[in-house]
Amino acid sequence: EDYTDTTTTTTTDEPLQQQQPTQLQLNRVGIKVLPAVGCGIDNLDTLVQKDSITISSWQAFESADGSGGDGDGGGGVSSSSLCFNGKTDILESVFVPSTTKSSSPDAADKEEEDESSFPYRIRVGIPIESLAAAQQQQVSLKSPIEVTVERRTSIVSSKGKLIDGGGLTGSTVFQLIGKNVNKPFSGKQGIGLDRLSGRWTGLGGLVKEGEVKERDLEGYWNDDSMCTLSLPGNVIVRYKKVVGDERTFPWTVEVSLVEDAGEGNAIRRRVIQRKFEEDGASTVQYWEEGKEADIETK
Repeated sequence: EDYTDTTTTTTTDEPLQQQQPTQLQLNRVGIKVLPAVGCGIDNLDTLVQKDSITISSWQAFESADGSGGDGDGGGGVSSSSLCFNGKTDILESVFVPSTTKSSSPDAADKEEEDESSFPYRIRVGIPIESLAAAQQQQVSLKSPIEVTVERRTSIVSSKGKLIDGGGLTGSTVFQLIGKNVNKPFSGKQGIGLDRLSGRWTGLGGLVKEGEVKERDLEGYWNDDSMCTLSLPGNVIVRYKKVVGDERTFPWTVEVSLVEDAGEGNAIRRRVIQRKFEEDGASTVQYWEEGKEADIETK
């Protein structure tokens, strides 16, 4: 989550057996820490939210760059799933950046290595119109879209009992967030769509390595049927428009993370596409593609 905000969320994932023997779920317990009031920083108030994720809807993909070629790092992982928070159906996409391990004994490098051993992930939650509620007529995107940055604090699940016993203090929350507690999630607006316009080359997945795709501003990113949102943190959401009572099936939504070193540099994006069918089924596709740096002409 944007840690410049006054709230933060910790989550734990654990498998549960549904009433139907063949249907497995993940049950996630989220603990939202509320702003401190007066001396409340020594005993913070919290809200607990429980989400359920159907295992059959969850798919994960490893980045095309693997482990970096030397076996010392971890390749980036992306996943897509459908979850329900008790009120709303949510399309959830998660991006875990790749990590590399340092071999230097230097103290500063050791601290960096220790920090990297607790990776972070970017979670994008998009509320969608329920298939059941829409009576199979259409699916549409709703607001708000939530972009959350999470830091793993332990490889052992707390099973949602992190706050049991009370006494959750501000210092504990700061420790859980890590040394970047005062660093904004994103200090600027989303990446400009003009930078995304142009020729992209496939790096693996649905768009094969070396395959060239033209992604024009009006012909791909925005046209009569598709709309693109550029969100802070270089998160891109591209989805099929819904016009009136028109049937939308199949309805497609793409969530991508753009890896960008700034103007004048090549960019890369990891894309998760989910397509919803009229019978309630959905399919997931994944690909990666890169775009060369734009060359300025004088």
